[in-house]
Amino acid sequence: MSTTVVNTPDGGTVEVNHPPGAPREQILAYAQANYKPKMDIGKTAAGLTADIAISEGGRMAGAAVGAAAGSVVPVLGTAAGAAVGYVVGGLGSGAAGSIARQKIMNPDGDISWGAVVADSFINLIPGSKAVKGGSAAVRVAKSIGKGSAYGAGIGAGGQVVEAAIDEQRLPTIGELKNSAGMGALLGGGLGATGEALGKAYTKFAGNPTRHFDEAFKKGDPDAVMIVNGVEQSAAATQEATRRLYRDKLTDFQEKHSDENIRSFLLQDQTGNQRFNKEGVLKVVKDEQDYYLQRRIAEGKIQTKHQGVAELEQMDNEFLYKFAKGADQDATALSQKVDDYLHAKHAIDYNERLGDGAAKITTEAAKRRIKAFEKAGLDKSLEPVIDIRMQQSRQILDELVDGGLIAKKTADGWRKTSPDYVPLNRVMDELDDASAIDTLHNFHVGRKEVKTTGQFKAKGSELEVRSIRENIYNNLVSAIKRSEINKANIAFTKLIKANPDTAGEIATVGRFNPRANRNNAMTVFEDGKKISVQFKDPKMAAAFKGTNKSELHSWLKGTLAINRFIGKTLTMWNPLGFTIPNIARDRSEAFVNGLNKMGLKNSAQTLNPLRAGSDMSVITKNLLKMAPSSPKEKELFDLYKDFKKHGGSTGGLAITTVKDVEKNIRDLTKHLNSPTRRKARKLNEILSGINEVAEDATRFGAFRQAIASGMTKDQAALAARDSSFDPMLKGTQMDSISALYLFANPAVQSGKNFIRSMKNPKVGASVMAGLVGLTMGIDKWNSQFDPDWRAQFTDKRGSSWKTNKHLLFVTGKNEDGTLDHVSIPIGYSMVPFKLAADRLQQFISGQDVGDPLTLGKELRDEILDSYNPLGGSPFPTLLRPINELWTNEDGLGREIKPNADRLMDEQEKVYPWTANTVGGELAMGLAEHLKSIGQDVSPETLLYLYQFSTGGVGAEAKRLMEVSSKMFNGEKIESSDIPVLRRFYGTTYVDSWEKRTGELQDIRNLEKQENTNSAKAGRIAYNIAEKVMDAKPEDRQRVLGYELSSTEDVDKAVVRRLETILKEKAIGMTYTDKARKSLGVRNGARALSFIQTIEKLPKEEIGAFIQDQRNKRILTQEVEQQMVNTQRLKELFN
Repeated sequence: MSTTVVNTPDGGTVEVNHPPGAPREQILAYAQANYKPKMDIGKTAAGLTADIAISEGGRMAGAAVGAAAGSVVPVLGTAAGAAVGYVVGGLGSGAAGSIARQKIMNPDGDISWGAVVADSFINLIPGSKAVKGGSAAVRVAKSIGKGSAYGAGIGAGGQVVEAAIDEQRLPTIGELKNSAGMGALLGGGLGATGEALGKAYTKFAGNPTRHFDEAFKKGDPDAVMIVNGVEQSAAATQEATRRLYRDKLTDFQEKHSDENIRSFLLQDQTGNQRFNKEGVLKVVKDEQDYYLQRRIAEGKIQTKHQGVAELEQMDNEFLYKFAKGADQDATALSQKVDDYLHAKHAIDYNERLGDGAAKITTEAAKRRIKAFEKAGLDKSLEPVIDIRMQQSRQILDELVDGGLIAKKTADGWRKTSPDYVPLNRVMDELDDASAIDTLHNFHVGRKEVKTTGQFKAKGSELEVRSIRENIYNNLVSAIKRSEINKANIAFTKLIKANPDTAGEIATVGRFNPRANRNNAMTVFEDGKKISVQFKDPKMAAAFKGTNKSELHSWLKGTLAINRFIGKTLTMWNPLGFTIPNIARDRSEAFVNGLNKMGLKNSAQTLNPLRAGSDMSVITKNLLKMAPSSPKEKELFDLYKDFKKHGGSTGGLAITTVKDVEKNIRDLTKHLNSPTRRKARKLNEILSGINEVAEDATRFGAFRQAIASGMTKDQAALAARDSSFDPMLKGTQMDSISALYLFANPAVQSGKNFIRSMKNPKVGASVMAGLVGLTMGIDKWNSQFDPDWRAQFTDKRGSSWKTNKHLLFVTGKNEDGTLDHVSIPIGYSMVPFKLAADRLQQFISGQDVGDPLTLGKELRDEILDSYNPLGGSPFPTLLRPINELWTNEDGLGREIKPNADRLMDEQEKVYPWTANTVGGELAMGLAEHLKSIGQDVSPETLLYLYQFSTGGVGAEAKRLMEVSSKMFNGEKIESSDIPVLRRFYGTTYVDSWEKRTGELQDIRNLEKQENTNSAKAGRIAYNIAEKVMDAKPEDRQRVLGYELSSTEDVDKAVVRRLETILKEKAIGMTYTDKARKSLGVRNGARALSFIQTIEKLPKEEIGAFIQDQRNKRILTQEVEQQMVNTQRLKELFN
């Protein structure tokens, strides 16, 4: 025999013994048959894990997809669909898992199709998941010689799988039929008939997989048919699995992030700024961009509603001033105007429908008009009449603009009814009940207009409501309907522009009232109804707005309370939140702008002069001021475009017809009340400040988007997405916001920022910029104090001040504290800024701590920035209960001192509280509550005040305190002044002390001392118990044994043990110890004795006093105090 050494793929060799002169092909074949590759344990485990995960996941996904398909295919049925899906999923995912395993374990080797087919069929057998998992363990364990303990609990199907895997063979036909119960379904899964499958598979069933490999390589038609079927199943399963999980992700996004997400996923892009490679509908114009038009429609509605409200306010102001000058009632004058307009319209109305159809005869109408004009009211109240008629005409203008009414039809109405005003509210004459739902439920996501809201005049028995209220309600409804319909028209254009791909999504055709309306959306084009018929019910629900359900009544209540709390923290808190928040918004807008318009244009967002310009333009527009230059006139026009195209989110935010009615009642009900007018004026001022702050960043983004070449609609979307868009949310976000106050802002801001940072160019640019910026800040601050960071670390060790701000030290004081300027950054940017700061510290050679601490800090900032629940899992309204219970506020600070000490709550107050105005009031209230039996800490009262009044209360308290300091001639620090304190400050002395390490060293020693004392007490107590449990004659022996055998016995333990044994010997109780701990000089111990004596029978008092003397609790000094008290004298006469 001869020996030939053959090289193997893994770098090893195989020795082949063969007859002399054997052909090379025979030698190589023998070497390959006996070649055992070196086992890479990591690759083996990874390969088997991938096999199991893919196989099981695809099998379940196949069943789920099959069931879904069966549910909409009558012939197939849900159960049968699930069965077919299970087979296709099992075969396909088994093949995919097998291929993945082979590629991981042997990347350069050929695929064994015999193993693939075996794994595909094995994956159909119940129990294969458990057995494959066990077999994975077996294979890995055997490869390293450790054996396996697996196998318990595997059923008959599992035993078949185990045998097939161990024997490296294909399952037999009997094993498959008995385990999978397939047949025709199995053949269907392979794309072949059951008979053809049986014939083909019988040839290989039960044989080693290598026989199948050899047949396939030779082109055996049966083997080729099986492999082709398995490959097709694998491809189908992978697509089905991908689709299943994509749908789950879409469902999640729709519920929690964006109720319009399904429409975006259909499109290849939106607004020329967000792109979707998988979108099948190509968008080439803004008028076809449904997602764009749907998003900005809300802003357009908001802006138009704001315009209507402004006219209503002008109506109010004129009536109030005129009535005051004429010594008349403003409400009565408003009604006279309504009656006048009603009478003018009644003449035409009665002529067409009969005298009295307008609820007033023509003769009576003429008399009313004559009386009104004779009194000169048509001239003196002309501005009010013009406003109401302008709004009445605008109703038709809006409906024509939205395609709900043809222009020709509207012109005809104007000609026949030149003095038209609506005689009834829009809900009263609707002949389609679904239209009422559209109006009442708009606030829950309705996006379909089923009626125009305008109907032929036909007379009515209903009473004519307030003309002014009718005009307002009809106009608001027309605006909503118009903008909603215009967005839906965009979708019809998108469908028509994509004939090759749109058919699988929806079709556009004539309106058919008898068709299935659940999957159909009504759209108006030039006054004519058309219908969009969707294939997918979920898609139909998303476009129609029926994918959002009504809130439970209790959630409505908590949502209202949360919104009120939110206003106290934001809108009504201009000094503490609104102004500082501009810096946060603009930092995030800069990053989001990079993704849309590039560095040059986006960088303008950070320009302070540009920010001032943006705010100035908005402020002047709100105050109705004229532009001061041609350049400013251009900016005014651009701002109007910004509002007109839906880029703004500020304003009235009216979303339901009921809200509209309430608002109009509030505007007209108290025309004669100066107090109500002042309250409205204050609300207008706060709303205006909030709008300037909120829209300044968005208007800046709009300006830059226009400069970068975007259309006005595209720029409006870019503006809305520059920071948090309050109009965008998921279908279930109201429910979450009812529990967690700032859930939606966290979701929307984080989503936009992360989407921008996912762009490699943006992410790299931002991180590089942050590294450079933080490095520069570090070097600047270090020239004042190399250890400057320590002074911005709070008592809990948190660096939140440094992490959430850009801190610039401006000077160092004599006491070591640092003056500084702090600029807040966007919450979503904080984790990235922290990572950049730590990276530059590492590059500079500074100590950045251990990786675990760094990871925890980064984790905490990520959760704080992106967690919709905020800093606590407790709902907003329950947080005060939890925080008071734990005596720790949301920032981890103690709410009141001495929480665990046994003392009056009234006295649990910080020393400095009395020096503040709010603190004085809280202490006074706590004292009063104590007098009526309610013991409450002043700090608890201050906490509840802060929570219930939010930023408004906090800033009001600071204003009172700074006013008090000014009055008393005290020095005012920058930290005392609202707004300024957000940007300027000085570190505290205790922060400097902590930085030196002195205070921390003392605390560490104190902690260790307390720990040692507690430990000594525990050891001494355990020894004392054992000693006292022994017989008296054995106690000395037990004591000696325990002292010698117990660990950690030291002098402290011996001293504590001696005290405990003495106390036990004299019968000292816990009550005795508590009484002995009371003070003597303050009379507390004497008072305790008197209280006890008062409760004892007289015959027991002597024994009690003697017992306390023996225990040395009742001392001579305490006895003398007792004798001198009036209570004791009265007790014993």
